[in-house]
Amino acid sequence: MQDFLEKSIHPNPGLSSTIPIPNNTRELSWRSAGDRLDSLYQWTWDIVAGEWQYLGKTYYTTDDAGNIISEEYWGWDGIQWNKLSRETLTYDASNNLVHELTETWNGTDWQNDEQTIYTFDSNQDLIHRLSQTWNGLGWDNFFQFTYTYDNSHNILTLLTQLWLGSEWAPGTRHSFTYDGDNKLILRLVQSWNGEWVNNIQILHTYDGEGNLAIDLNQQWVNDHWEDSYRNLYAYDANLNRTLIHIQIAVDSMWVDDSRFIYTYDGFNNIINLTSHQYVNDMWILVDQFVAVYDENQNRISEVYQIWENGWMNQDSLHIYYTLATGSSDANPVELISLYPNPATNTLHINSGDMPFENLTVEIYSTSGKNVLSTVLNASNGKQINIGHLTAGTYYVLVRNGKRLYQGRFVKI
Repeated sequence: MQDFLEKSIHPNPGLSSTIPIPNNTRELSWRSAGDRLDSLYQWTWDIVAGEWQYLGKTYYTTDDAGNIISEEYWGWDGIQWNKLSRETLTYDASNNLVHELTETWNGTDWQNDEQTIYTFDSNQDLIHRLSQTWNGLGWDNFFQFTYTYDNSHNILTLLTQLWLGSEWAPGTRHSFTYDGDNKLILRLVQSWNGEWVNNIQILHTYDGEGNLAIDLNQQWVNDHWEDSYRNLYAYDANLNRTLIHIQIAVDSMWVDDSRFIYTYDGFNNIINLTSHQYVNDMWILVDQFVAVYDENQNRISEVYQIWENGWMNQDSLHIYYTLATGSSDANPVELISLYPNPATNTLHINSGDMPFENLTVEIYSTSGKNVLSTVLNASNGKQINIGHLTAGTYYVLVRNGKRLYQGRFVKI
């Protein structure tokens, strides 16, 4: 699954030459400050069976500051859950992540796999990142990043190096230039060939609100820079990024390539990310992520779908907070059809052959408020009275045993 969570935190699909930006903590920015992440369950869609099948799960432990201090990964083999790996994270007094240890499960015990050591200066800026792998007896160097900063904590340089067994070999050098408002305007990437030689550069321009408007990516060819591609960005009135439009340079002209469209709720949470590819002079749907949040603005579910003459399920996940959750409590996520949509007084749930006995239904406004909770049974079938709701967009969560269904409708 190409994780929507990552796209939400770093919504820059299409932007190449990504560098490891210093991240002082391992907190998940998409959870509310008051709730602790507990576990995450992931499913994959079985096309033949037409249902969700377990894929994996992750258990989290957090400290008093809300930092994730352990992540334990389990996989489903069709019969039972099996331990796979775990990460243990250590922080300093300033909540900077200073050590990350990855271990694998050999069937009876945990074995070292790799570790990353982070070093910070007195200004709390990350200045060194060292990654090592376990050889069975001790740790071997793998790669390292070295950072420098200006007085405003802006990264000035990043040097990447690879361990060759006895010495560090230069990899790439990244140089950063900022304007008077500390906005990044140029990133130069150079590679080592006996000396530092130009590779690519990315020029950033901003709109009147200070939002990133254009990323222009250029490649060094012989003795000059040539355009490669560019990302064009758009924002809504709340300054949420709503569009990334990618164009490729072809014969001194910009040609449409792909685009990513973001939709938000009233709390500025991303609820949908849809991608398109430009083919034969028209935009073609590719895939989408659909997300649902609880009343505390914690993201609780995602569904990933691809477009094949209709949306087809691929992967999904459900996220739990605060309370311990066992595998028997995990709820797969499935999209349902609601009709009529828009609706006025009565909403019908079209869920195929899903039994309608003791279905728990919750309806949320775009602000995250629970506006209706009910239980469907034989007396009311799969229909809900929504006549009392005000006009607007609403989200529906339906629970049936270990299955979770979600949908969206418009009340008029």
